[in-house]
Amino acid sequence: YCNEKLQQLFIELVLRRQQEEYAAEGLRWVDVQYFNNQIIVDMFEDPHHGMVPLLDEQSQMVGTVTDTAFLNYFDQKLGKEAKHPHYTSYQIDVNERMLRKDLDFKVRHFAGEVIYSAEGFVEKNKDTLFQDLKRLMYNSSNPVYKLLWQDGEADILTVSKRPTTAVKTFRLSMGALVENLSNKSPFFVRCIKP
Repeated sequence: YCNEKLQQLFIELVLRRQQEEYAAEGLRWVDVQYFNNQIIVDMFEDPHHGMVPLLDEQSQMVGTVTDTAFLNYFDQKLGKEAKHPHYTSYQIDVNERMLRKDLDFKVRHFAGEVIYSAEGFVEKNKDTLFQDLKRLMYNSSNPVYKLLWQDGEADILTVSKRPTTAVKTFRLSMGALVENLSNKSPFFVRCIKP
């Protein structure tokens, strides 16, 4: 997800904008063809069929969500409903012999195909370190604990009952990084060949 997001930012900041600038200035150059991977970024972020929201939804369900149930949910939302061209599993395409039934799924990233195992996905996404413990560590007299558990500073009245999942924390962090980088302008040293 991180690589896809950063690749899309690179495409936007460097390739697309630079080529638009060259065209506006009337410069001759060889048009660089590139794969716009926004479709893959959307596969991760779409509010209704995105992998990140779907994983969060499964992680916050009451009771135990099995790995197979989680994969079936991905298959239903990404495969059967959205028919996403960059997602598949054995249940969707039985010709995918490299994928284990009820365990694996494959994502076609911009850099190539990657097989993922659904084993432990939901369990690993749950943040089992609840806010009370974070507040306890933050309020410790040890300055290292205070530094490591800064989110424990949040007021008890503003903290949600349900802990944030790992993927949500990562997505927020990734969003902040992309926003910061988006506000920057790439600069190039241009050389004129005689």
